[in-house]
Amino acid sequence: NDHYYKFRGEIIGVDKKETEGEVLIRIAKDRMSRPLRLGAFIVTSMAPKEIGKALNPGAFDFKEYTRRKGIYHQLSVREGQFLRITAEQKTLMTRALIYREHIIKRLRNRGFTKKEFSVIEALLLGKRQDLSEETKLSYQNAGAMHLLAISGLHIGILLMILNVVFRPFERLRHGKGIKWVLVIGFLWIFAFISGLSPSVIRAATMFTVLSIGMLIGRFSQLGNYLFTALFLSLIFKPLYVFDLGFQMSYLAVAAILGISPFLRSLWKPDHKALRYIWNLFAISIAAQLGVLPLSLYHFHHFSALFFLSSIAIIPFLGIVLGMGYFMIILDFFNLLWPFYVQVYAKLISIMNQCIEMFGNIHSLIFKKVFF
Repeated sequence: NDHYYKFRGEIIGVDKKETEGEVLIRIAKDRMSRPLRLGAFIVTSMAPKEIGKALNPGAFDFKEYTRRKGIYHQLSVREGQFLRITAEQKTLMTRALIYREHIIKRLRNRGFTKKEFSVIEALLLGKRQDLSEETKLSYQNAGAMHLLAISGLHIGILLMILNVVFRPFERLRHGKGIKWVLVIGFLWIFAFISGLSPSVIRAATMFTVLSIGMLIGRFSQLGNYLFTALFLSLIFKPLYVFDLGFQMSYLAVAAILGISPFLRSLWKPDHKALRYIWNLFAISIAAQLGVLPLSLYHFHHFSALFFLSSIAIIPFLGIVLGMGYFMIILDFFNLLWPFYVQVYAKLISIMNQCIEMFGNIHSLIFKKVFF
């Protein structure tokens, strides 16, 4: 934020004793300070302090929020109160985050405006720190904030795109198996370049298990596969059960599996393009209905504009995501030509304008909905 560089740190030793645990590290911003490198080691004589409770009644309880992530203490330091050590620990997640920063650095020099690039960062790579409050409010009012948080929706659309791209493999012997191995492989490559955040890992795990279910043809039992993915995630990290993002992700997909078939059965258009748009719209409505109770309980806010944003944005989100990831691939091979960047920037700009237009229809935004 404006006052601190914030990091999630792992304590590896105290007074020459090996130890375990995580801590929130805050480095005060001033003219001399600079952020830490991902995977860097630091040594300090400053003692971590317990994270304080909320001071005002009804205020956001940051202590409870971090406790549910396994973090109980914070270390607040200034430049000069700690030493940076040259050694680095590059875990898989650290490498993923470093590679994501490398992609962001390359794309930032391609001529996008600040607003366009902040949305591209969030939409394609899950980094939302650079979004302005104005942009966040516009997407929130339009009921489209979920577009800027990589979740099951993004992974699901990516799964559909990869399914189409690799469909020709089905003509080969054992081609169906080869296709799904490639699809699942690319899902995890996407998870890697997105920084292997918990939300991305959850979504990739969920759709990997669901993909296995589709591979062996058990479409009627996808609910069982969804529960299997949930169970595996909780074995890996039990504290996920308290995570709001985890709860909303699985509720959304459960609603998609349970409600969208009913919605799709209400209208079956003959035209293929129209059927595609209607199916995506039904999926979006089902997902929104699934997370609505939790959303109202935690945020006391509901935007009926998600119907409009779903109709206007969701059908074209596949194009936006597909072009975006293809842009990253072209940039990796130094084949990204300026015209492609201009077209994609215009596409993002139009999407932002639509969201701003919807967000100004205040009569369909309901706030202060308390239980």
